[in-house]
Amino acid sequence: VVMVEPAREMESHDVREFTRFVRTKDGQDLALVEVLRGGQPDPTPRPAFLLLHGFAQNRRTFTLGRMPELLLDRGARVFVGELRGHGDSRVASDATWTMDDHLDFDTPTLIRETQKIAGVERIHFVGHSMGGLLGCALLARKPAFASLTAAATPIMLGASRPLVRLAALALGPFATFAPRPKRIP
Repeated sequence: VVMVEPAREMESHDVREFTRFVRTKDGQDLALVEVLRGGQPDPTPRPAFLLLHGFAQNRRTFTLGRMPELLLDRGARVFVGELRGHGDSRVASDATWTMDDHLDFDTPTLIRETQKIAGVERIHFVGHSMGGLLGCALLARKPAFASLTAAATPIMLGASRPLVRLAALALGPFATFAPRPKRIP
């Protein structure tokens, strides 16, 4: 963990954001936001969720909605990552990056730091759009996922990754039949 900033009020809920900056192996500082009730993080180990936004989005993809609050209500620790070039993550104004940088550096760093901060071996990963694609693409690397949810993930983004396309095509029709648990798995 690089730096910690004070919690700040979220706009639409009685929850707060606690922002940490985590450093990737190639030196980029990414915002990793913990969504909390109250002022400071509670270090008690419990199920941890990492929510990852899509292309041209940021943490507000999730924090403006009810998902973080609903997960907190069920006893989870909730983290929202911001990839380089998005939200509060810090990059030089002349920096360039590719999808591979998000896959090789950003997402693994956000996963690893979420595990470390939450004190858990496995996390629940929820990705929207590009965030979902990144989660799916990491499956071949056997990440420490307790579960993976990819929402509104365009198949075309996985064009150079045949395994991602195959998984999306094969599993997509069955996704609507998944059971709906009343609590965190």
